[in-house]
This record gives sequence, structure tokens and C-alpha cells, in this order.
Amino acid sequence: MMKKIIALTLAMLYVLTAAAFAEDHCENDEHAPPTATTDPATDITDNSAVLNATINPTGSETTAYFEWGTDISYGNSTPPQSITDGGDHCKGNDISITADITGFSPGTTYHYRVFATNEHGTTYGDDISLTTTGTLFAEVTGTITDASASLPLSGVSVTITDALNNIHTGTTDLNGEYTITDLAQGDFTSTFTKSGYISQTLNGLLVAGQTLTIDAALSPILPAIRDIAASNINTDSATITWITDQQADSLVEYGTTTSYGNSASDAAMVTSHSITLTGLVPGITYHFKIKSTNSYGFSSSSGDETFTTLSPITVTITSPLDNDTINRTDVMVKGTVSNTTGNETGVVINGIVAVVYNGEFFVNHVPLEEGDNIITANATDMDGYTATVSITVNAVTTEPYVTLRANIESGIAPLTTYFSVSTSIPDAVANYEIGNSSALY
Repeated sequence: MMKKIIALTLAMLYVLTAAAFAEDHCENDEHAPPTATTDPATDITDNSAVLNATINPTGSETTAYFEWGTDISYGNSTPPQSITDGGDHCKGNDISITADITGFSPGTTYHYRVFATNEHGTTYGDDISLTTTGTLFAEVTGTITDASASLPLSGVSVTITDALNNIHTGTTDLNGEYTITDLAQGDFTSTFTKSGYISQTLNGLLVAGQTLTIDAALSPILPAIRDIAASNINTDSATITWITDQQADSLVEYGTTTSYGNSASDAAMVTSHSITLTGLVPGITYHFKIKSTNSYGFSSSSGDETFTTLSPITVTITSPLDNDTINRTDVMVKGTVSNTTGNETGVVINGIVAVVYNGEFFVNHVPLEEGDNIITANATDMDGYTATVSITVNAVTTEPYVTLRANIESGIAPLTTYFSVSTSIPDAVANYEIGNSSALY
């Protein structure tokens, strides 16, 4: 009984083999290229997946692999697999192939398809997509500092608009730190703002699951100072004015050197500033600089400026006049002098001490040279206050001249006045007559 069963089995195998060789050609003697079907992925995680496909090599040795990427350009491929099923040349057998892919990003969509080729042709499977598990979102974190002091800046408003136009907001803590979560992957815009500072905007690209660090330094908005002026300058006071582009307080530091040493201030928040300095010394040059601080505590300062208080002395040359032409080699200079302090004041004309009486002064025979001459009157009082005035006269001495000059005197009549006569003519005899009197020189 056992022998009969074995014989039957062998007979069946023989018959099947014979049938296979009997069908050793395809219709019209054509061999078919492989078929390729892209199947859904399995075992999808946040960073990996198994790609699946079905290949029918149609009886010929076939090579197959997967192409994959984040779009239909793919850009990546799996190692090729060699497939042979030994089946019918035309119909063949369907064979499943797989490929394990790792290194995916969480929450990301990937495209893939299968590729198969043999000696009879090439076939591509359809494109299929998969999306990895895990969060679809990213986050941005960082630290905001003061650009001028390099210190952490708290209370900064952080606004991020993600790729889905969702607006996310936050505020920096005492350490200047912030974190914004649940941001859609893709392009984003971040803005950092704080009162008193220049806002800053930064753009970037987020990948799902990414934590991106963005630090920023905000610059304070400082008051801009302009139109500095010293006005209403007197012997003991002056007014300092300036303008700022934002409301700020007022401070003037001043002194007789750039070390200053004195100050005057006004806490009022204004844009037009005015500080009056008092108790100044007459006739002195003062240095000053200004400073304005806004409500956020940010300040700006000017450079060094100067002004000179008025001297208590006023001196004026009344004769000759500026730009007069003098036809001799010397000239009498007259003028006025006053001093608000009441101090005795002396006058020197081009190095010659003048006679000063009752607010007037004069000097006889101030020498002149041919051409332009500068006549300078320097007045000085007992406290050291000074005043100076100068004029220019033109001396033309080529023509002969005769001058009659009376000394300035005052008193009770009868009054004696002395006259002098001068001439450019050598060895000349001068005659003059006053009333019924005459004289010969």
C-alpha cells in the first residue's frame, strides 16, 4: 500500500513539470516587463516607517527599489532588491517587497513609490504619501538684552506669526528669557517690542519638532538734542535753551572749565528746554553741556559749549570814528567809559594811559603810521574786570597840515584852557587868534 502512494506522487510531479515546459512561450512570443504596485506604508512612527510594494517579475530576473522624499521629486532611494520567482514568463507571481526607513522628522509628510525593471522594461508604481507621528509643531526660545548695557531685558513683548498665520505671544521674564510653543512648521516672523526701545523683527524657518533659539538685543530710543543756544547773557546770568525730539527733563552742567562743577536742572518732561544760570561772574567765559533724560531713564548729552558773561565795563571810542582818514602822524583819541559796579576804571589807548574824568577819557598824540592803523581802548577796573574796543583809521600824511588842539579841562569860570598847535611843515610859524587875542609861535 505504501509503494502505491509514492508512485502516485511522483507521477503527479512529472505531469506538472511537463505541463510547464509545454507552455514555454508567451502569446505572440512577447515577454512582459515587471508589474509594480506601491502599497501603503506600515509601522509608521515619529521617525521611521516600513515602505511596502508588490512586484510581479513576469518570470524574469527583476531589480526593484523605493524612491522617497518630502515631495514628488523624492531625492532618496533604498538599496536595490533582486527578485526572481521562476513563474510563468507572461503571468509570473506577485511578490511583496519592503524597505525600512529611519531618520524621518516627526509630524512630516513623505512621498514614495516603487521602481521595478528587468530585461523587458521598467515600471513605476503610483506615488503614495505617509505622515510620521509625533508633534506637528515647533518652538522658539531665546534671551532679549539691552543693546547699550548688554543686560537681560524683562517685560519684552514677543510676537510670532507662524506659517499658518497663527499669532503667538509671550513676555520675557526677569532674566530676559522667553519660550513660544505650538508653532506650525514653515516660515515664521518674530517681533520683539518694549516701550522706550526700537522694535526688532526677525524671520526664519521652522521644522516640525524643532526648538529654535533666537536671541535679540534691543536699542533704547534716546532723546535727540538740537538747537542749543545761550541767550539773555548779562554780567551775572545767562539762559540756556535746547530742543529734544521727545519729552525729557533738563540739566545743565557749567563752570569756568570743562570740569564744570555746577549744575542747574528742571524735572519737567518737555521738548522745549530752558534753564537760567544765575550768580555768574561778569566778563568770564563759561563752559557748559546739557543732558536730557526721558521717562524710560534713557539720556543724551551734548558736547561742550561756551558763552561769556558781559563785563560791567562799557568803553566806547567817540573820536576819531571808525574808518576815518587822518591827515597827520598822530591823533587825539576821545571816548566814554562806564562801570556798573561803580569801581574806578582806567583806560589805556594803544599803550598810552588816558586821562579819565567824569565818564570820559582822552589821549593826545596817539602815533599813526601811513596807511591803516588800529586804535584799541582797554578799560580795566580795580577788581580786574576788563572791556576792549577797537577802531581802524587811515593815516594820510603826504599833504601839509596845521592842527589847533585844546586840552580838555573843566572848572569854574574864569577858566584857563591850554591850546597847542601842530603842523607837518618844518620850521613853520603858526598864528592863531581867539576873540581879540592873538599869539605867534
